[in-house]
Amino acid sequence: MTPRHGEKPSSSHHSSTSNDFATPAPPDSSGGSTIRRHTQDKEKHDKRKKKKQFYSKIKREEDEQMAELARKYRDRAKERRDGGAPENKSEDLISAQGAYRAVAPDFRA
Repeated sequence: MTPRHGEKPSSSHHSSTSNDFATPAPPDSSGGSTIRRHTQDKEKHDKRKKKKQFYSKIKREEDEQMAELARKYRDRAKERRDGGAPENKSEDLISAQGAYRAVAPDFRA
């Protein structure tokens, strides 16, 4: 039986010796923990490398799509600054609308 806090062990009980307690084993001189740590570090490194390759592949595909869209994109603002687009001539629009005139609806129908 273990003594309670503040009580002294009685002589009828056997006294504690160093054999009653487990002592930690001395560190292994072969470096087993170092090998294990190196293996874990290598696994982390490989996992991180694989993840980086995956995301770089996605990023590359996204960049290729954006480049393709940029080739197809028509910069209308630049066209206006440089002199306007030929199909958007305002004079043609005004002259074409001159043939039409607004007429109020009629109630005879």
